[in-house]
Amino acid sequence: MEISAQKYGLTNQKTVEFSQKLDLVVNEFMMIKYSEVNKQEQLG
Repeated sequence: MEISAQKYGLTNQKTVEFSQKLDLVVNEFMMIKYSEVNKQEQLG
């Protein structure tokens, strides 16, 4: 989960928490996006 923190060199605890939440949101979004793509491919 600390991918963003490592990538951008973030050390501030508040910023690290934010980056973790951002990673979670991005992961959720990508899962939703790709599950939709997979459904369309299966239908096609």
